[in-house]
Amino acid sequence: MTLGRRTLNLFSNNGAFTLIARRHGATELLSVDSDPKARVQAKLLMETNGYTLPDEEWITADVFDALEKLAAEGRQFDLVIIDPPNMCTNKASLTPALKGWEKLLRLGGALLSDTGVLLAINCSSFMPKSLCEGAVAESKLIARKN
Repeated sequence: MTLGRRTLNLFSNNGAFTLIARRHGATELLSVDSDPKARVQAKLLMETNGYTLPDEEWITADVFDALEKLAAEGRQFDLVIIDPPNMCTNKASLTPALKGWEKLLRLGGALLSDTGVLLAINCSSFMPKSLCEGAVAESKLIARKN
C-alpha cells in the first residue's frame, strides 16, 4: 500500500507503521507524534531493522497542530495513516472523542492528493461502528464541498 506513495503517519508511537511504510517503498515519509520518547523508540526500531530515521521525517508536536501547519504549507500525501490512542475510554467521553475523530478525518483528508488514501484506525471500544462510519461519511461530504 505504500509503494511509491508519499506517506504521512499520525500518532506514530513507536514507529511500527513508519517502519512498514519504509520497508514497502514509501517515496516520502513523515511521522508525527506528541511524545518525544516516541521518536527515540521509532529510531531504535528503524535502526534495528536496518533503516535510518532522518530528523526531517519526524515531527514531535501535537498532531492537530501539525496537520494545520502541513495544510498551511500546502503539503499533499498519497497515504495518510491516522492511528490515535484510545480517545473514548468510557461513555462520558464519547462526544468529545467523536468531535476529535471528525476533526482528524477532516484535517487528514485535506492533505490527500487526488488519488490519496486515508487509513483511519479506531481502537475506541466505547465508540460504536455506526458513529465511526458517520464521521467518515461526514468528512467525505466536507471534502467534496471544498
